[in-house]
Amino acid sequence: MTFWELLAERNQISIPAIQRDYVQGRQDLKTTHIREKFIEALFDALQDPQKKLDLHFVYGSTDCALAQFAPIDGQQRLTMLFLLHWYLAVSCGRIGEPEVRKRLLNFQYATRFTTAIFCRYLIESGEGIFAQLDHFAQEQFSDKYTWFAQFGADLSVRSMLVVLQTIYQYVKKKAFSRDDLEKMWHALTANQKIYFNCLDIEKDLS
Repeated sequence: MTFWELLAERNQISIPAIQRDYVQGRQDLKTTHIREKFIEALFDALQDPQKKLDLHFVYGSTDCALAQFAPIDGQQRLTMLFLLHWYLAVSCGRIGEPEVRKRLLNFQYATRFTTAIFCRYLIESGEGIFAQLDHFAQEQFSDKYTWFAQFGADLSVRSMLVVLQTIYQYVKKKAFSRDDLEKMWHALTANQKIYFNCLDIEKDLS
């Protein structure tokens, strides 16, 4: 299953309150290396016709009445995929398409109110953040960007912003064209280039 398929199959993917913060954007040397290699692997899979990337198992539980999936293991990978989809959707001018907005809005955080609001803000007003990815720095957020005053204390939000910067810097370094990004968007959403096994702990493991 792909992230795009999971967004369509469930009315909501909700990171439950028991989960920790999103941490792939931490800036220590080890996490930075892991983040950069992960992003490189994602883009390699999208560019190379011969490659696919298996992200292994995502475990969670489904509220059948709400068609809501709550990941228990896989939060970090799912959040990275959400950010990658958002980045390519904005880059390709697709973030305003009703189906794209609808699916991306299905990804939500219940860990903190500010994280939930920020994920929605990315989709509804995120072009402003995208436009600043080239030149804002962590220590400047609260001073230069009024929107950040709401989110600056949220470790998950700060981590998401670092990941988005890393994606931006990778794309810039590789000098991908708009056509390249369109092809990667298609590969991401239509070709099952990046996938995982999604298991419902109550249904599939009982």
